[in-house]
Amino acid sequence: MVRIDRTPAEALVDTGAVCSMIAEAFAKQLKLQIEPMKGPNHNLVSANGSRMEIVGSADLEMYIEGLIVKHTVVVARNLTPKLVLGMNFLSSFQANLNFSSNPPVLTLFDDWISIPMRPCCDESNCATVARTTCIPPYTEAYLTVDTPKEFNDLNVLLENAERVSCVSVAGALAFCKNNKAICKVLNYNPYVVTLKKGLKLVKVLGLDKILAVQRCEDATEFIKP
Repeated sequence: MVRIDRTPAEALVDTGAVCSMIAEAFAKQLKLQIEPMKGPNHNLVSANGSRMEIVGSADLEMYIEGLIVKHTVVVARNLTPKLVLGMNFLSSFQANLNFSSNPPVLTLFDDWISIPMRPCCDESNCATVARTTCIPPYTEAYLTVDTPKEFNDLNVLLENAERVSCVSVAGALAFCKNNKAICKVLNYNPYVVTLKKGLKLVKVLGLDKILAVQRCEDATEFIKP
């Protein structure tokens, strides 16, 4: 998580990207000054092989763990996620990625700053709490969550987004109706937990992300008399 002019934002750290990029709409939201690209035209290709439309470049001022980091990013017409930190960022700020820890850690300036990493969760793949809810201690509860529009009227896979440490979300298959779905959460703490409306709680995935399905046999077959 980084902060840009008091605006919290998630950034994808991408070792396969040659440069850092920001979505045009997000750049305008932050009121960044977009300048024409200098030098020869840059032809960038996304991971799926499609050509990306480049608008220009912008100087970005990020606040990471209390430190101000200035970085020039390429502005793209359509970009998901809306902020990508590429190899030029990693090399400029002496970054290292440690995947042996849980969660993985990104360090900057030769391990001077450590930033825990987590799966990206934005408006395109995250469901949010539909209304503020209080969950009693040691209690399971079913919550209504608002889901992204692209999943409406579809079966989806709900997974713990690992964003809220005070509750655990059960992985489940669900159906999105009217941009909403039902998820099950557990408050495993000895105190009441309040989940506020709009909180990013659940990661939403299409069924194409399921790697394998295994048949579950009737449990009674395995119970010996």
